[in-house]
Amino acid sequence: MTSESLNVRVLKNGTCPTLSGRGNLKYEIGADEASNVAIRLTGNSGGGFFNGDWVAFDDVSKILLSPYVQKGLSSTAFVPIYRGKSMNSPSFLAAVLKAEGVIRLQEGKTRQYEVADLEGFLASVSSHTSSIPGTAVAPRGKASPATKKAIPAKKAKA
Repeated sequence: MTSESLNVRVLKNGTCPTLSGRGNLKYEIGADEASNVAIRLTGNSGGGFFNGDWVAFDDVSKILLSPYVQKGLSSTAFVPIYRGKSMNSPSFLAAVLKAEGVIRLQEGKTRQYEVADLEGFLASVSSHTSSIPGTAVAPRGKASPATKKAIPAKKAKA
């Protein structure tokens, strides 16, 4: 299924530094017709490759809320989202989540993160969708079959 058929609406364009601080990333946050939130990377000033597919935020939330990350989270936790794709993308996704306040560095650590304000992020996204008739972003819920996989990026028109 393509992002065109899911009708992903871009709600926010953002920029943030990479986790290393050696480059800057561009990203988009959007929602489909069922108000399922998605994130995609759109640019990297550092020149490294990345995957530009939409990633369902439900998939990100499952990782963030899993018992596995309770003692600490690194960008490698997001590798399953990008399996078989660019290895830079999990770190870049973590940088976006950090910039959006979803995760933060654990005190006294340099590469370990913890969940910060997941609900605040979802409330912020919800405020962007509230002006769109028929949309509202639920903080949690069962993912639709379409959002259980990453939502493919739009292909350029010839």
